Amino acid sequence: MMDRPALALALALSAAVGYGFLPVLAKFGHLNGVPPLDSSLFRTIAAVIVYGVIVRWSGWRLGISRTTCKPLALLTLSTFTISTGYLASVQFIPVGLSVIVFFTFPVILLLLSPLIERTPIGAWRLGLAAIAFAGLAIAIGPSTGTLDPRGLLLAGAAALGAVMQFHAARALGGAMHPVLFAFIVHLGFLPVSLALALWLGGGVIASLDPAVVTAAGYGALALLSGLYVGSFFLQMSACTLAPASRVAPFFNLEPVTTMVMAAVILGEALSVNQYIGGALVLAAVIGLGLGDRRAPAGKPRETP
Repeated sequence: MMDRPALALALALSAAVGYGFLPVLAKFGHLNGVPPLDSSLFRTIAAVIVYGVIVRWSGWRLGISRTTCKPLALLTLSTFTISTGYLASVQFIPVGLSVIVFFTFPVILLLLSPLIERTPIGAWRLGLAAIAFAGLAIAIGPSTGTLDPRGLLLAGAAALGAVMQFHAARALGGAMHPVLFAFIVHLGFLPVSLALALWLGGGVIASLDPAVVTAAGYGALALLSGLYVGSFFLQMSACTLAPASRVAPFFNLEPVTTMVMAAVILGEALSVNQYIGGALVLAAVIGLGLGDRRAPAGKPRETP
């Protein structure tokens, strides 16, 4: 599998920015009548339709071989785990704490890279990842209080799902086009997303009622779905072009984007801590990018 770190960096940063809009659009949609789980459902439907049309137009076969079966299953499970675990965790713990727990996944990826990728971490990359995580902690500033362990477990499960997602996508890079496995993955968990939306909606899809959802709500839902489809494709493409531990730290830009967009779209003012934390994250992201270009490639250890 050929590595193209510069292109992977650009794709990862683009995906992080796109993902950063999604929570803001979901909240804006919720304020205009669209339940968050409906947003998740419709973005999954959009992914199946868009990726399916491309697969059909390109003439790709949907055959799943022995080598792709396991990573496809892991990618489907991990993507669904992120969607449900991350969303459900905020019901039990503060949103800021949930975000911080979830965004431990780049550090987890770095720590696991010697075992999974057979590559050394590098003290400078580990240090920059730690700076980025510290920036997130400062920027988000979780509220204190009684913590429900269910929330911590759900956010932790989402973080582990992200670790699994990056490695599964990397494993599929040499065997399937990102659009093809993205279509299969979303088609795989679409029935579960539909069942959850119906269950929580009392047997109906609440966002289909025009008496409840405003035009602005439908606009937010459409934009959210489009950004998700594009960002997921960019993320999967980045994972196929560079090792997961190299790609994941750049997604620390996502929550910074979310906070800025929350201020612009929802009128949520940024605090001094958020500016300081955001600056640390951006500095770490830039440092990782420059370091990956200048640092000599480490020699992978031979598999025993």
